[in-house]
Amino acid sequence: MNSYERFFNLLQGKPVDRLPSTPICMTFSARQAGVKFGDYLRDHRVLVDTQIAFAEQH
Repeated sequence: MNSYERFFNLLQGKPVDRLPSTPICMTFSARQAGVKFGDYLRDHRVLVDTQIAFAEQH
């Protein structure tokens, strides 16, 4: 089972092989990049840049 199947099976109440992992680092990555969270939410370019920077650091 891949991650896509796992996640949507869980949402639909179907069997899964294990719980899906959905890491959330939105606020943290925006803060680390020194970006206002509202800008992060409104501008996809800011979101992508901060997520890439976060992934490269961790």
